[in-house]
Amino acid sequence: MIDAVNSKTFVFAGLVDYWIFSGTYTSTLPGKIQWATKPEFVAPPNERVMGFTLCNNAIYCATSDGGIGHVYKRTDGTGARSLVKTLTGGGESEDMRGLSAIPNPGGTGEVLWLCWNNEALQIEDPASNYATTTEYDFTGSLTTLLGIPIKYVLAAYNDNIPVFNPSNSADDIRLIGFEMRYDPSALTGANPPSNLNRWSTNGMYMERRQSSRNVEYALKYIVNNAPTVRDTLVATRTMCISPFAADNRKVIYAGGFDCNSIPISKAAWIYRGSF
Repeated sequence: MIDAVNSKTFVFAGLVDYWIFSGTYTSTLPGKIQWATKPEFVAPPNERVMGFTLCNNAIYCATSDGGIGHVYKRTDGTGARSLVKTLTGGGESEDMRGLSAIPNPGGTGEVLWLCWNNEALQIEDPASNYATTTEYDFTGSLTTLLGIPIKYVLAAYNDNIPVFNPSNSADDIRLIGFEMRYDPSALTGANPPSNLNRWSTNGMYMERRQSSRNVEYALKYIVNNAPTVRDTLVATRTMCISPFAADNRKVIYAGGFDCNSIPISKAAWIYRGSF
């Protein structure tokens, strides 16, 4: 990410002790990155650094823990970070996920996007005092789409990536992985949905498609885009466009699994799919 004041390009890392360190490219070093010896920012106690993004040429980061989340804006030149948004009401293990910049559905420029407490949120720019709106209710929408009570959804962990759109390059398309837990009542019928301790094993994700001001979410599946279960596909964690030249940017890889405190082995997965 580029610091507009000193024209340096930085890479940032949020470490296990909840600090943010910055690094710059240095060709003579083995790893090519010169990391600062002191943290640029220290997050609130116990909060994890959950993501970074560049929005309207400003650098933001998200931290969260214990049902409380914060968004900070970086000041170019000094590296200082100011708090711009606090979100509460999340579960004990809730975290801000998928912090990213999306085209502003309500006007020009960009707005921040993230997932928090079962919802996809938009956070508007400073001119709107970082007003927050709910863009998509995951639990409510999935309950309607699947016809089964959904208890909890953890979405956009770890990212919300834009993808190449071969059919209409004017649209902004994001692929958002998630894991989903059923309400216990959904498992009492004659044909309960496939699950691992109530966690769905169907390998689902959302396609977010934005055309100008219109935003739509569509439910997709990793396996043949249908709810056929071949593996224990808990938690679509990450998706990326293939880096291999032969795939010509027409192939996507998806990977995931979350044990959710259940003793289990050999269950992480990677799938390859074509546009």
